[in-house]
Amino acid sequence: MAAIWRPWKDGWLGEPGARAKRTFVCGLHESLKHLKADNVKCIIVARNYDVELFEGVSLFHRLRIECFNRNVPIVHASKKRCLSRVLKKFPYTNVIALFRFDAFEELYREVIRMWHESDSHIQYHIDQASLFA
Repeated sequence: MAAIWRPWKDGWLGEPGARAKRTFVCGLHESLKHLKADNVKCIIVARNYDVELFEGVSLFHRLRIECFNRNVPIVHASKKRCLSRVLKKFPYTNVIALFRFDAFEELYREVIRMWHESDSHIQYHIDQASLFA
């Protein structure tokens, strides 16, 4: 995650057009908004997310359906405290949407390869009611 932060920090400070050069956004609503705009290439969800955000018909279910329809991988990574600490965000963030991989394409490919090979790879189905079904 530190590899994501460095290029973002360097490209963000003081440059015109920095908004277009962002590499990620944090939060369910922002992630869903950018996913619908076809900007997102990967979603990272914290393993210890806030349960009340994911129960019933929620933004997460809409995000999951959009990811399924657009073939965007949902990777369950570290704890939300660690994710927020690496990205220097407070309060803690549950969801991160990644846009560009200009500075870390090889790292991204390796993470996705490991994700496909691991036991934590969850195949989401459009009719799946919960994460644990």
